[in-house]
Amino acid sequence: MPKVRRWYEALAAAGVDAQWIDLPSRGIAGNSHALMADTNSDAIGEIVRGWMREKNLVAPS
Repeated sequence: MPKVRRWYEALAAAGVDAQWIDLPSRGIAGNSHALMADTNSDAIGEIVRGWMREKNLVAPS
């Protein structure tokens, strides 16, 4: 199991409100560890913004 998945599972087990997002299953592939610097950062940003809206962390647009 990849380290990042173990990190997610540890956070979830500790009660952190975390969500695993499988980018390739959403048609987003080829990302580095610096998602905000990749050419498809807008698509990543929309996923994050959607999650934030679900958690009422950002005003709806």
